[in-house]
Amino acid sequence: MKICKYLSFLLPLVFLTLYMTGCGPAGNSSPLEDIRLSDEDEGLGLNTVLTLSISGRDLSWISAVEKTAQDFMSLHPDIVLKIDKCTDGIYSEYLNTREAIGEFPDLFEVQEPATLMASGRLGVLPEEVSKLTKDPLCMDGECYALPICSNTYGIIYNKEVFDRMNLELPQDYDDFLNACQTIKRAGITPIAFSGSDLWHWGYWLNYFYITDVWNTDAEWLKKKNENIVSFTDDAPIEMLNDYKNLFEFGYINDNYMHISDSQLAAALVQGNAAMLYSGPFMFPLIQKADEDFPLGWFFLPDKEGQTNTINARESFWSVSLECRNDSAKSVAAYSFLKYFYQDDIYRNVLQATNTISTTKRTVLYPSIEVQQLLRKDYLYSNNISNYIGAFDTPQNFTYGLYEVMKDIAANNIPVEEGASLLDQKWAQCRIK
Repeated sequence: MKICKYLSFLLPLVFLTLYMTGCGPAGNSSPLEDIRLSDEDEGLGLNTVLTLSISGRDLSWISAVEKTAQDFMSLHPDIVLKIDKCTDGIYSEYLNTREAIGEFPDLFEVQEPATLMASGRLGVLPEEVSKLTKDPLCMDGECYALPICSNTYGIIYNKEVFDRMNLELPQDYDDFLNACQTIKRAGITPIAFSGSDLWHWGYWLNYFYITDVWNTDAEWLKKKNENIVSFTDDAPIEMLNDYKNLFEFGYINDNYMHISDSQLAAALVQGNAAMLYSGPFMFPLIQKADEDFPLGWFFLPDKEGQTNTINARESFWSVSLECRNDSAKSVAAYSFLKYFYQDDIYRNVLQATNTISTTKRTVLYPSIEVQQLLRKDYLYSNNISNYIGAFDTPQNFTYGLYEVMKDIAANNIPVEEGASLLDQKWAQCRIK
């Protein structure tokens, strides 16, 4: 059962404590005031009240949205944003539950928009809003969702370990495997991995998807929806085998099913592991564990030495069809979105979440040196948005996928059986 709490701004002391101790965006902001909408006020009809729903997996994201919404309401006292966050379970299922009980939100984060777009649950965004970002999600010439930010994934590594072992940054995937073997022989785990968080299974999977499948057929996901290709084909089988080999070769920590993000950071800082495949959102955790840690980053090249980077647009802003058809609510929702993407406001969100701008004019923010180098390399690499979990992937397929990957990694099932299971799960979830 999901625990999704309605919040009348501002949140209790817990949020204030998180914000003041660094979980919120950087910058000099005045103390937040406790703004509440009483029952009497709601009945006066003087305010436009919007339900704003977000996922609750990431505290930095929650804090950034809460701060942005609070500041927006201070500027627009006639608009009340009633935040509803999902703190447990699968967010897409939470949205389905809210719809089933007649409490679908007005303005909301959506992580798998394709099904909602196809079923007519999303309202069309006007041009004044859809032009706020690059590549809004559109169907039949009309736009329904704005990418909130972009993320990307690569290797975070201990520079001191690489220097001590005279390791150069890998120029292709074979170089990377050779480095893993050298590190393993020295008694250090090459790759720290958290199997307790489903998202970590996806980071490595999409590296191998791009390396083994996308490189041979960039339209594979689209063809999968048309029943033209299968996970049992040669390229996907190679993808699954490459993934499994990381575990079979002993390059992954043995306790991967019982380790959290903070423990991943500790494994690097304490010298128990040399590398971690993740995103820049891990930087603050590592620096919190050791501010002097010799932090390095590289994008892992493929088998041919090509560097492809994931442009992971994992969350979007959308409005419900009912909100779109309500003149007062739609104006209020559009006003918030315009405010959210203003350079100075958006910069704080990006800095809080360590993510990448999706606006037409790139918004930059102060960051540590390794993240500045990451952004530079990202801008000059081949950015790929067509990955497993993106628009062409059926809703909820990734969760079943990660469970299959767990069984393959643990040798509970052979790769070929796992591939057949993935075909079955795709068929069950496929976009109609």
